[in-house]
Amino acid sequence: MKKRNKILDTIKKITSEFDFILFFTTVLLIIYGLILINSAIGLNKFSFNFDFSSFFNKQLVWVGLGLLIFFIVLFLNYIWLEKFWWAIYIINLLGLIAVFIFGHVSGGARSWIGWGMLKVQPSEFFKIGIIIAVAGY
Repeated sequence: MKKRNKILDTIKKITSEFDFILFFTTVLLIIYGLILINSAIGLNKFSFNFDFSSFFNKQLVWVGLGLLIFFIVLFLNYIWLEKFWWAIYIINLLGLIAVFIFGHVSGGARSWIGWGMLKVQPSEFFKIGIIIAVAGY
């Protein structure tokens, strides 16, 4: 019973501090973007055959992954990150240095690291990492 009350208290706390207007505005922008992608590539019907080479389907996967990460972070107690600000900063710096060693040129800029189909731009992680590091310092 205590565990159930603790879960309910956590949900009440999150929903009381949650910015619903910002969340639903973001969801509407995502839906609008999906509609624009759909109209740009000319899909007139919905197919249950999931073809990952389709840009629309790739976008759906990334939207789903982004929402999953959003809800995980929403319930995460981020205060513990304050203790590890220096490690986060060093890992991010190593990622940026790795671009010079392992990165490949794309569009005239060396800013991506690729492992097979997975391509990562460490500067995007550094943006979040520097906020955590400065806040923890």
